[in-house]
Amino acid sequence: MPYLPHTEEDIKEMLARIGAGGMEELWKAIPEKIRLRRPLDLPAGLPEAELVAAEKSLAVQNLDAGKLTCFLGGGTYHHFIPPAIDQITGRSEFYTAYTPYQPEISQGTLQAIFEFQTMICELTGMAVTNASMYDGAEALAEAALMAERIRPKNKNGAIVIARAVNPLYRRTVKTYTAHCGRKVIEIGFGPDGAIDLAALKSAAAGALCVAAQSPNYFGVIEPLQRVPQDRLCAQHVGNDLPELVYYDAVFLHGSSADFPVVHVGFQDLVGPSHDSHGKGRHKSPTDRFLRQKGFHLVLALMEAVLLRHPDVLE
Repeated sequence: MPYLPHTEEDIKEMLARIGAGGMEELWKAIPEKIRLRRPLDLPAGLPEAELVAAEKSLAVQNLDAGKLTCFLGGGTYHHFIPPAIDQITGRSEFYTAYTPYQPEISQGTLQAIFEFQTMICELTGMAVTNASMYDGAEALAEAALMAERIRPKNKNGAIVIARAVNPLYRRTVKTYTAHCGRKVIEIGFGPDGAIDLAALKSAAAGALCVAAQSPNYFGVIEPLQRVPQDRLCAQHVGNDLPELVYYDAVFLHGSSADFPVVHVGFQDLVGPSHDSHGKGRHKSPTDRFLRQKGFHLVLALMEAVLLRHPDVLE
């Protein structure tokens, strides 16, 4: 942001406006034991021109993923992005999918979300889509909470999560459930990086839901097709790899390699994996699911969650 200096007169005026006698009064709410009683370890201030030159000298020491073979990312991996995407995302209506509170000035955002959801319905044959999740971590946590609401007979069951799921996702689920008495069990992985199937099958019995990511955090495609479907009551589907090319997946998957949106994914949440004609992988929700079983598609513009329940599997 632009450099906005505060003169001594500015500071005095602001302190007087809030009724503070000095800067020290602003910090008195901070416990003494965590107060920093020394200056920050920062160099002295520089004129703007010198500061910009210093930052540029640091920046040239960096190498971007386009110049190296990159195996980093932790869920956000290197992809070629067509130049047109920069122009599209530069438009204000595409800055964020955050729900607009002032539709009279946010019609562009609303239109973009509507068109996106419509296209996902057309691609998957699903009747319902939702674009209200912030990201995959929140979508996973919300799916776990939804499992509690629509599967009351297992309300005392644990939320079972594969340890190869993105650690930030797992932390988010634990944050959401920390104060509601919900137990979270993590399933380990083997030397090959894939989920421990024996432990998963055991933990899934009586669980509220089971969450796994495929490809997982290590880039391994999980062998979830070997888990009995009546045990696998939830999957968190990862992204950033068009695994349908390599793997007869039990879900339809979209990633940032397929659409010009970061981490876009779409899957069904509760119900059989068939399309609207009874074939393939997706099935359009029926009124029975909508009314009684909470059939719901979480579609995040960042990532998505697939959630299943044995109660509604055919």
